[in-house]
Amino acid sequence: MRVIDGGVILAIGAGGKARRMMKAALAFLSMMSAVAPAAASGPQGIFNTGPSLEKEANGASLNIRFHACGEDSDKICATVLETIEPNGPSGKSVLPNGQPVVGFVFIKDLEAKGEGKYRDGKIAAIDESLIKGKMIWYDIKIDENVDGTLAATGCLGFICPRKMRWTTVSPAVAAPQ
Repeated sequence: MRVIDGGVILAIGAGGKARRMMKAALAFLSMMSAVAPAAASGPQGIFNTGPSLEKEANGASLNIRFHACGEDSDKICATVLETIEPNGPSGKSVLPNGQPVVGFVFIKDLEAKGEGKYRDGKIAAIDESLIKGKMIWYDIKIDENVDGTLAATGCLGFICPRKMRWTTVSPAVAAPQ
């Protein structure tokens, strides 16, 4: 027996029935790999957005998790799991639209473009929204870096004033094999 990349085991000198079963199994596996995933998941794990770029936010950051925007959606969203306020609570836990910060879906409609690149989404600038008293949204693009961080860029049209580096707080747990 011999193991080929991907864990497929081939029996050397196998008879006709074994060979037909192997061909059927390989055909099934190649069909399954051609089918698009049911739902997008985006970067895996929990990420911290790093300290806010707004002085009034007093160094606050967010812990977030990426997920599919809806059942069977190929779009990616991210939800705020926790606010981190190293310089004491700000008392600002409700957004101008009346929703609580924790649990708010602040990234919407992000699309996987392959090779750890995500584009065409929208991000709520929570810090700016709290300061200005109205919801502020930017276009966003995200790239996965080799060190596990995310390079997130918020843009207004072609102008991209917000460049952030998000770090992994909790890596994704591998599914049992």
